[in-house]
Amino acid sequence: MALGIWHTRSTLRVESLLLRGPALIAGILLYPLALKLYDNGIAYVFCDFGTGACCFLATAGIAGLISRVAGLAKIVGLVGVYSYGLYLIHQPYVIWLGLRIRPQPISVFLFIFLITAAVLSAWGIFLEKTTNALVNNLLPVRKTARS
Repeated sequence: MALGIWHTRSTLRVESLLLRGPALIAGILLYPLALKLYDNGIAYVFCDFGTGACCFLATAGIAGLISRVAGLAKIVGLVGVYSYGLYLIHQPYVIWLGLRIRPQPISVFLFIFLITAAVLSAWGIFLEKTTNALVNNLLPVRKTARS
């Protein structure tokens, strides 16, 4: 809530901090410190908050950097729109494939990973579009009566 209030008062300043790199650097640098909260018997209750805040900062920073590259932003945005379908189908495939490519050298592993990510993204987009079309046909939107 404090971040939201700060954003309403100084929109440009908050967005420049969150989306232009400082948030990414802060999230990466503070993450190990947040993990140190596990060491203390009392402060460990704040570890989830600390790691979550650091992940938020890093994610916001990465999103800001991605948005500067138009082609990459378009691709990541498209995958993001259909990410729920990707989320639903990825786990069994990734576990199966991960167990089989573990002994590969890192270059081969990364190549297989990138191809797999692209194929699963395309499959997730197709699956979600098909599911949405089916649901829209089965459950049409009802028009409300005008008053």
